[in-house]
Amino acid sequence: MDLQQLERAVISASQGSSESAVWLDAARRQSPDGLARECLHLLSLRGWSGEQRTSTEQFDSVAFYALSTIQRSPILQCNNQSGDANFVSLRHQLKQNLLCTISSTCLRVMPSFIATKVGVLLALLVREEYPRFWPNPVLDVMAALRLAGDNGGHQDKH
Repeated sequence: MDLQQLERAVISASQGSSESAVWLDAARRQSPDGLARECLHLLSLRGWSGEQRTSTEQFDSVAFYALSTIQRSPILQCNNQSGDANFVSLRHQLKQNLLCTISSTCLRVMPSFIATKVGVLLALLVREEYPRFWPNPVLDVMAALRLAGDNGGHQDKH
């Protein structure tokens, strides 16, 4: 799947294009884990820094769609006891992306609906990974938050 095509379809669908919405729905039904993989890849390439954004609203639409697609995908709905290498790899990549997002300064400037979606994905990932594949999620999240604080990612309230 072409990532630019995916991004354009999400932006068009968010602006009311029924044709793009139908295309995205068909892609999700055809290969839910494949579409989730592409969404994860798209987020990784675009990052949360916003350096490549054409507009904040467009990127937010793409990010929300991508995060929602990952949330509904089999990546976070499989039994981690199965040990499916593909899902384990994708969950590991998702974990790295989420922790990187939490540790960056951009989390505080994200719209609350996207920051909430990041939190939901993190909770679902912990549910899937703990304790077999992620024995210390709280320590890892705390370290990411501490790094964000060191980088100015959040401000202490006095």
